[in-house]
Amino acid sequence: MGNLNGFNRSDAPVDEFSPLAAGTYETVITESSMVPYKSGNGEMLKVVYEVISENGKGRKIFDNMNLFHPTSEKAKQISWASMGKILDAVGKLSVDDSSDLHNIPMTVDVEIDGQYNRIKRWHAATTAGKASPQPAPAATPAAPSPEKSGDKAPWE
Repeated sequence: MGNLNGFNRSDAPVDEFSPLAAGTYETVITESSMVPYKSGNGEMLKVVYEVISENGKGRKIFDNMNLFHPTSEKAKQISWASMGKILDAVGKLSVDDSSDLHNIPMTVDVEIDGQYNRIKRWHAATTAGKASPQPAPAATPAAPSPEKSGDKAPWE
């Protein structure tokens, strides 16, 4: 038998591990790492999002992405599609390392899946409730025509 020294329920903290309410949250990725599967056959990207909006500030959302799944092409496709949406949300076309995604605000739509949160959609960070514009791909300026400019073409 263990002496609990008059343990009082009111002294116990609120459960911080309950899922966030379904909804939309401003977040940043604060941690990410490639982790081997328990089977030793492949690895996944573990991502930790931190809520930065007032509602839920400081709470964390955990996500595992099977970017390099050795046996399930479907799992890879789902994770690659999700990674593409993350890149869109943070305004990047490519990254070399998952840390390149850290601390860039984005908006996520969260739902409850059993006792856990699941990110359903990723969006660019919002300002005053409206989505900020996505950066458009840089347009390549047309080279001046040699006939019009009298100059040589840029590749000459």
